[in-house]
Amino acid sequence: SFDKVVVNLVKASEEAGTLEATLSDIKKNIQAENEFSDKVKSALTYPLFVFGVFVVVMGVMLFVVMPKISQVFSRLRVEIPLPTKILMWVSAFVIKNTLYVGIGSALFMGALYLFYTKKRRLLLSILAKLPVISMLYKKVDIVRFSRSLGLLLNSGIPIVNALELSIDVVTRRDLRNLLENSKKMVYAGKEFSSGLRAKKGVMPTLVIKLIELGESSGSLDKAMNDVTEYMD
Repeated sequence: SFDKVVVNLVKASEEAGTLEATLSDIKKNIQAENEFSDKVKSALTYPLFVFGVFVVVMGVMLFVVMPKISQVFSRLRVEIPLPTKILMWVSAFVIKNTLYVGIGSALFMGALYLFYTKKRRLLLSILAKLPVISMLYKKVDIVRFSRSLGLLLNSGIPIVNALELSIDVVTRRDLRNLLENSKKMVYAGKEFSSGLRAKKGVMPTLVIKLIELGESSGSLDKAMNDVTEYMD
């Protein structure tokens, strides 16, 4: 019911006697996560609507328009372009095998749903590699990571433990590997920001600068909150 971040926050606050303040922080964090999710969902509403319209129009084309056009073209002795031939063939195939196509589509959607529920992290990692979505996914991961790390550090949890818990929310493999290596560097007594510089292009430069500033001023938890606000 509760993720590792929340469990460890409550545990640390009980030991420190700051449970009330920590629960308040957790409440704010959950509200921020929900607002963030709502923003993403609202941003996806229009593309999903357009995709739905596309599916309906394609269905009308295949089942109603193309059969009539095919009859007209069959009477004319003209060279038909390849895209039109493909569309005519698909239309004829779908009409002749409507039942099988329907069952196949239902099975495919069911398999995709099961794969999403059982292997959600793997599916998200595949989506995170797509050209347009990859940059968005990176920002989402940075927001979730920085929000969790800031909350854990603010509750007095040591940075090594906080990093171990926060890395668990990251989906992208390249970002996850960078954070894992940065955690090892912190174990070795080096700064967290120096680990983030190890591989260029993974973590935004401004984010690294904010973290570096937070480390030098002894207010890394505040710096992570600033990163969250900026990337959000």
